[in-house]
Amino acid sequence: MKRATQFIVNPRASNGNCGKIWEKRILPELESMGMSHDVHVTEGPGHAVEIARDLYGTATKIISVGGDGTHNEAVCGYALAGVPNDKTRVGFLTLGTGGDFRKTLRLPPDPLFQLENIAEDIRKGRSHPIDIGKMTFVDHAGNDVERAFLNIASFGIGGEVDDRVNRTTKLFGGFTSFLIGSLRAAVTYKNKTVRLKLDRKNLGEVTVLNVAVANGRFFGGGMQVAPDAHPDDGLFDVVIIGDLSARELVRLTPTIYMGRHLDQEKVVVHKGRKLVAESDDIVLLDVDGEAPGRLPATFEVVPEAVRVLGVRFPTD
Repeated sequence: MKRATQFIVNPRASNGNCGKIWEKRILPELESMGMSHDVHVTEGPGHAVEIARDLYGTATKIISVGGDGTHNEAVCGYALAGVPNDKTRVGFLTLGTGGDFRKTLRLPPDPLFQLENIAEDIRKGRSHPIDIGKMTFVDHAGNDVERAFLNIASFGIGGEVDDRVNRTTKLFGGFTSFLIGSLRAAVTYKNKTVRLKLDRKNLGEVTVLNVAVANGRFFGGGMQVAPDAHPDDGLFDVVIIGDLSARELVRLTPTIYMGRHLDQEKVVVHKGRKLVAESDDIVLLDVDGEAPGRLPATFEVVPEAVRVLGVRFPTD
């Protein structure tokens, strides 16, 4: 069993700012704290999954350093490890573009304060269980794949926005990058018809702009799409944004950032544990800020799957 704290670091997160902050601020702080640690640097997409999968079962403390995509990969590594391990504790140092899951967990924006909270929980032997999502879907090559997600998986315009944002610079930060991507996508995006089944209830065939399967509350660089979601209640909040026009979306967008859109026309919310989504259209996925594939997809909640360091619940 590895006693040192294991850090999985994505130096390319946030246009390379993560690597700079890690070297200039986090490493010196670890030295001054005297925290025993090992560092594993990711070399590209998917590498954090491999690292985490190798560490779970042997490491007692794993800290993901990067953005929501890096954290997602670390949790995927946990889910793919194949054996439950209630001895491993996970922490998140959020230095990436979006930082949406950080907002749900109410982690401080400064990574040094995040590190202090993690260190305090390690000293006190304290952690908090949170849920994760597991999903199956079709990747861009047409293969059936399985992965986990930590925050929010969505389909519809969210997948289109991710595809645009991830192919352009994120120099201006998460909020601006995703806002610009959303507005550009709204001009050309055509709403999709999907078939939905939630738990044992058939929701039928509906035309949607976007559907968010939410474990957390925020996505897209600060949009509070699921303001009532709790990552420790064993349920998804499924937020269906219906057949909106581009003009209606522009009017709705400010209310989504404030979390005041749930009572708006064409917005419906359900709570449940398993969602099955199909479509005859090509409907792209957004999974914790990445665009890994398309429908058909199945989303299932895994209650209390990960014990997390550094969070300060309750989140109400």
